[in-house]
Amino acid sequence: MASIAAAGKMPTDKLAGLVGDVEPTRSLRAQRAYLSAFFDVQLRHCPDHGLLNGPSAAYREVSFID
Repeated sequence: MASIAAAGKMPTDKLAGLVGDVEPTRSLRAQRAYLSAFFDVQLRHCPDHGLLNGPSAAYREVSFID
């Protein structure tokens, strides 16, 4: 985030308001989990274990948009 703000494109506080300020390693962990769940269901035809059904206690930073 700081690199975008430092480049003069957008203030850090505005950027954080748009995309959040989750720790990068935590963000990657969540992205991997949700992508894996999606591909398991769609490509491998595995049963959904609930991660894609709504908010998860394991990834409180993730928001679902209707």
